[in-house]
Amino acid sequence: MMPKLRFCFPALLVVLAAVGCGRIDETGGLPPENVDIPLASEFDLDSYRGKAVLLNFWATWCGPCKIEIPALVKLRKSFKPEDVAIIGISTGEYGAQPKVQRLLKEFAADFGINYELYYDHDNSLFSAWARRESLMGALPSTLLFDASGELRGKHLGVPHNRRTGEIDPFGVLGAEIEAIIDGR
Repeated sequence: MMPKLRFCFPALLVVLAAVGCGRIDETGGLPPENVDIPLASEFDLDSYRGKAVLLNFWATWCGPCKIEIPALVKLRKSFKPEDVAIIGISTGEYGAQPKVQRLLKEFAADFGINYELYYDHDNSLFSAWARRESLMGALPSTLLFDASGELRGKHLGVPHNRRTGEIDPFGVLGAEIEAIIDGR
C-alpha cells in the first residue's frame, strides 16, 4: 500500500495547488469549500489584454442562462486558455453572501463550469456595463472583446443562429471568437 501513497501524494499536491487560487480555473477546478468565488470588484478586463474575452453575465435562477452555460463550457474546451478568456459574472443573486457562495459553487459543480467565475454581490459591475452598453438588464448578457480590449460583439439573451433562428450559443459565439482571433 505504501507505493500507491507515494505516487498519489504528489498528484494530490498538484491538484490542491491548482484549485487553491480562489477562482474556478480554466481547466475546471472548483475552489476549495473554504475559499470563496472572487467578488466582481476584483475583475479587471485590462488584465486579459492579449486574449479574446467572452464576458458573460448570468444568474443561477435564470432559465436562459442554464441553456447557454453548457455552450460556454464547450467553448472553454474548444479554445486555448492563452488565446481566449471565458469569464462568468454571477449577478442578481440574493441572500447572505455565505449562502450565495455555496449556491454558486454547487451550481458550478452541477453544470461542470470550467471557466473563471466572479460574484457580483451588489450588482454594481453588471449595472455599470448595462448602462455603458445598453444591456437593458437582460440575462444572460454576453460581451466579446478583442485582444486590445475593444468591444467586438454583444448578445442579450441566448444567441440564435440568424439564418435558421435556432438557439445556437456554441455556434454563434464560437464563430465570433474565431473571427476575433483571426483579426476579422
